[in-house]
Amino acid sequence: MCTEGSLVTAVTLLKELELDSAILGDTTSSTAWVRCMHLDTIDPAPSTGRFEPAIASWLLDRHGGEGVDVTICEDVGDRLVLSNQERARLSTIIHVHLQLQTVWADASTAARKRVASSPVFEDAVMLLEAVDPDGATLVRQQVGVLSKTPSGLAPVPLVSGADLIDAGMQPGPGFGQLLDQLYDAQLEDRITTCSQGVDLARTLAK
Repeated sequence: MCTEGSLVTAVTLLKELELDSAILGDTTSSTAWVRCMHLDTIDPAPSTGRFEPAIASWLLDRHGGEGVDVTICEDVGDRLVLSNQERARLSTIIHVHLQLQTVWADASTAARKRVASSPVFEDAVMLLEAVDPDGATLVRQQVGVLSKTPSGLAPVPLVSGADLIDAGMQPGPGFGQLLDQLYDAQLEDRITTCSQGVDLARTLAK
């Protein structure tokens, strides 16, 4: 149903037959299916890559775009016996879509680049486009600008843990957080070389 035919037709029939709750669990059910309809339009079947976006569209439409969280995704994963990869992609699509709706507008450059470099980013933007086409257009324009910055969207980290150890720093509980801060600085073009990163790491460590 998700990959071989009309998603809107499928979810409408499942609702009419009262089978949707057996598949997705109990909830207040919508009849708008705006995201499902949008997916049918922009990625018509057959399309093997649209399974998780289709489930995400169905979930969000059925919940009115709200209240879909990790717990619901895990429950659906159990009901449909999804693989770990399918579960992860479904949850990430929902998560990134929520970020676009709630925190994107005020997010830092580094945070936006991290979201935009997600492998499911386009799927999440598609879901946003169904309910907020102007917002989706703006997000795409902003990502286009970010991709043209010197560091790009997802550069290879300038500084590794080995670089910090070579500089005399001791690994510890905060090592990963420190590397994240350095990568954020790289994404925002505040550092452009490994040595600059090591110097910043010393400053942050103090």
